Amino acid sequence: MAQDSTVLPDSNGVTFLANANKALATLNSNNAGDTEPTNEVVKGKTWFDGLLNKMKFRNSANDGWKTVVTEDTLSGVMASSIHAAISEEPGDTDEFGFYDSLTGLLRRVSLSGFAAKLKTYFDTYYDAKTLLVEYTVTGAAVTSIDISGLDINTHKSYRVEFESPLSPVSSAYLYVFFNNVNTLTHYYCQRTNSSGGAISTATYNSPNIGGLSNTAPILASLDIRLANGFVNWFAKTKNSNISFDMSAGWMTASTVQNVTSISLASGVAGAIPVGAKIRIYRGDV
Repeated sequence: MAQDSTVLPDSNGVTFLANANKALATLNSNNAGDTEPTNEVVKGKTWFDGLLNKMKFRNSANDGWKTVVTEDTLSGVMASSIHAAISEEPGDTDEFGFYDSLTGLLRRVSLSGFAAKLKTYFDTYYDAKTLLVEYTVTGAAVTSIDISGLDINTHKSYRVEFESPLSPVSSAYLYVFFNNVNTLTHYYCQRTNSSGGAISTATYNSPNIGGLSNTAPILASLDIRLANGFVNWFAKTKNSNISFDMSAGWMTASTVQNVTSISLASGVAGAIPVGAKIRIYRGDV
């Protein structure tokens, strides 16, 4: 440890060399010592506190010391610690920081907290950029939810999310229609159901993506694309805690050049309850 003066007075060769070596030792050790240095104390001066094993620097007001990093004497790991206030103590290895030029302070940032904030920001940004439509059924139950004004040629693809509380009817199929083509036989799909450990498959000459009931809510997610003139979809539907559906299908009536509307409809009138919600996301962002 060395905390000698780094100012070299005029002296003979032997004395000058000795003072120079002491000054270099002081600089090399960052003024290491169990007590704070007293020679040439100016803002920005560094000091390794040998008693607490903390690396410090002199603050901008030149009236105190700020801790930059601490040495974990158990593991030997140097853990970055950034101060947001003078009273704060160094943090742990989950923290990093930056220098605030306005206040002359080092700011502490939690890595996990930063990651969470960043995720929230990008999730919010993604939703803002990609969410096209959000609609909730109010007032009374309906038979269908119809969304128009779409353009899959521009948006490339659509992801449709649908959630519904208990239906007012005991059972009803849930269908997806495109471009106001509502004839069931103009569609074809293959549907697989897993319920209570049993798996079954069925084909339908209809756009069947699942079922509504008065015993369990429903969650559905559809990916919709237009390829070679045919509208294709892949749907995943959760009908209860033990029942899941997957279906894939397409509109067979005729080739189309665009998808401009999407409808979710029930096979029984008024089966889509109040509180049911649909969101449509674009795929070109």
